Amino acid sequence: MIIKPVKLCRSVEMTSTIDIIYVRLLDEGTDVWRPVKAIKVREVIYRIVGSDGRLYTDEHWEFLPDCLVECELTALMDGVHLVAKRLAGV
Repeated sequence: MIIKPVKLCRSVEMTSTIDIIYVRLLDEGTDVWRPVKAIKVREVIYRIVGSDGRLYTDEHWEFLPDCLVECELTALMDGVHLVAKRLAGV
């Protein structure tokens, strides 16, 4: 039996504006969120395009750039933000 690798993140072509969503950082010991740039694909689906241009090599993002994620409005310490909750089943 041959098992093919699953590609979790796909590129999507679009001409939308850039929004900011929040991605959870893993292995931090507490809830920590990174604001990242994302393009809206559909109502609650976004494609992560990156952060603020810097490389965060010491961070482990729950979802990486080019991932399509489903977002929900979530109350964080500094207000209510769009937060990436799961990979989108697009």
